[in-house]
Amino acid sequence: MKCKLILIPIIMLLSCNNTTFNKKSENQTFFVEFFYHNQGAKYPMSYSCGKLISGKTDSKPNYKRINDIKFTEKVISYYSNLKNAKDENFDARIHFLVHSQKGVDTICMGKSYGIVVNGVMKEDSDEFANFIKNEIYKE
Repeated sequence: MKCKLILIPIIMLLSCNNTTFNKKSENQTFFVEFFYHNQGAKYPMSYSCGKLISGKTDSKPNYKRINDIKFTEKVISYYSNLKNAKDENFDARIHFLVHSQKGVDTICMGKSYGIVVNGVMKEDSDEFANFIKNEIYKE
């Protein structure tokens, strides 16, 4: 009988839904990491969609992380609706990783044109590019 009295509160505690824990883990799942060079910076070479490194310049990429679920969902909405385009070379100055429950998507974007999502060239979107640039270059 004592065993049942002890087990009942333990089962009740385990079955309770802890909303604080769920919100915390959700925030850790949905975020965007940006790696980018300064706006307007001029370099002697173009960057590809490979690893964004400082290369032959003395400039290290900037880093910014945004832990906002609504922002992350908006970014996903933008690039999910882009149509495929033919491959072309561009100067990929902005790279970002979008973390969601589905996994991690890799996006690179040129300073004036070019968007690649998970290795696939996509159509240009001024609205998407401006949304990203306004976020990473704001003071």
